[in-house]
Amino acid sequence: RAVWFVVTNLFTLFRLAWLPIAILIAADYALAYGIIQQSPGVTTEQTTETSSAYLWALFTELFLQGLALSVIAVAVHRIILFGDRRPGQYFAFPFGKTEVLYVLMGALTFAFILGPLFVFGFVATAPGGTAADLPMALLVAGGLIAYVVVIWISLRLMVWPPAVVANNRLSLGEALALSK
Repeated sequence: RAVWFVVTNLFTLFRLAWLPIAILIAADYALAYGIIQQSPGVTTEQTTETSSAYLWALFTELFLQGLALSVIAVAVHRIILFGDRRPGQYFAFPFGKTEVLYVLMGALTFAFILGPLFVFGFVATAPGGTAADLPMALLVAGGLIAYVVVIWISLRLMVWPPAVVANNRLSLGEALALSK
């Protein structure tokens, strides 16, 4: 079904996605050019290790990716959920409330999924002790538990993206109820 959906909607998907992707690529090149101009004669490895501008460019890149991909994801969800193919629209870059909520939902999902892994990593390398001081079996068991928690959270949040598009609100409770 997924392959058939893509095949039958290939030109619609391209029509709704080309502009956000083109803008994202142009922004990527502009960021890279800015970093190169700021650090003439410095290798890429040295720039990534020492430049705070590189760190800001990285966060800017992640933010721009979130914006562009949310526009595309919301458009694809609207095709799937409502059949909204926006005929005759060739320059589509809508960014309204739904897209903002989608970006926020993505950031929260990222935090929910990586949170248990960060907690495990912090506990394993807590001040006053290092991971090397803990028995390997305890580290492996803790890592497996964190992995299972992350999989469980991921599965519970699977219906959150379409719920955000369908309801035009951050409906985490509804998504959790649906996935129960």
